[in-house]
Amino acid sequence: MTGGDPAWRWRSATVLLGVLVFVAFSLWAYLPFWELALRSDNAPVAWLSSALLFGCAALAWSARARQRLPRGLGAWLVAALVLMSLDEQFGFHELWKYRCAEWTSWCARVVPGRVHWLGDAPMALVGILGVGVLVLLYRAIASAVVRGHLVAAVLVGVVLALGTHFGHLSGLLPAAISRLEEVFEVLSEALFLCALVELNAAHPQVQSSSWS
Repeated sequence: MTGGDPAWRWRSATVLLGVLVFVAFSLWAYLPFWELALRSDNAPVAWLSSALLFGCAALAWSARARQRLPRGLGAWLVAALVLMSLDEQFGFHELWKYRCAEWTSWCARVVPGRVHWLGDAPMALVGILGVGVLVLLYRAIASAVVRGHLVAAVLVGVVLALGTHFGHLSGLLPAAISRLEEVFEVLSEALFLCALVELNAAHPQVQSSSWS
């Protein structure tokens, strides 16, 4: 990737290395039950995911205020990131998945080994909206560095994180692979955070001003 401050490599490497060290230490601390660091209540990796999303929301707000993002798109992005941060911390999507059958007859009971399409709808929606937001941001931002980080974040989040989630539920992937879903999630969020760091660091002239 070219364009912008050449120091972006160090900034991105620092963020990504910090996330990987945190995840590795969390898994080590929970040995021999390392999965608890990913999936248990109050799991450290879940906390990290929520913190990364909230950090992304703060950076998106900064980018909007500094006119690095279109005002409408920036406001929507901030709201979405705050909501995702709260969801990661309090598990609203899991509450919906396992309790929606009590609230509506349209929602079938969860059956192990099968995709619960209505219950898993929030997860699928995140992937669909993620791709849509990527297209909008890609068009609104001229920096090749920021664009590269955005594409990488969405690829890791949609292909790896959601791919392992739905791949396991569909019986296409073994359970051992699905346990890494949370790791892929925090990597995707870290890449998105890197994109927003570079967006705030970029010179205003490299940003498209065609959207109000």
